[in-house]
Amino acid sequence: RRQRQQEMLTEMLNQTVTADALDYLAELPSGSVNMVLTSPPYNVSRRYLDAPGADNLNFIFYMGWLTMVVSECARIFKEGGVLFLQVGSTKDENGTLLPIDMALHDTIRRLGLTLQSRIV
Repeated sequence: RRQRQQEMLTEMLNQTVTADALDYLAELPSGSVNMVLTSPPYNVSRRYLDAPGADNLNFIFYMGWLTMVVSECARIFKEGGVLFLQVGSTKDENGTLLPIDMALHDTIRRLGLTLQSRIV
């Protein structure tokens, strides 16, 4: 697996790639990335191309998906890696708007990452 990941990393360098985030991250070797800049969907029922339901998940499934994405980012970081997570608010199970970074704060901490700042 490590060999395949290294080959994919070499192939992707200096490229723009369109892929499912989890599939893409799974192909990267652990400890290989200095920075990730990502802006995941906010799960507020927005249509994305030909995937009309992709941004309309049950809140708990959405948070689980985000947790997997952030976990994979933590795995691929080199020492001192930086995650720029550009997020807004999502609707919780009651339909109340909730800032995504607040909902992920404990997950980020448990993964050994440190929340540096919040830009509004």
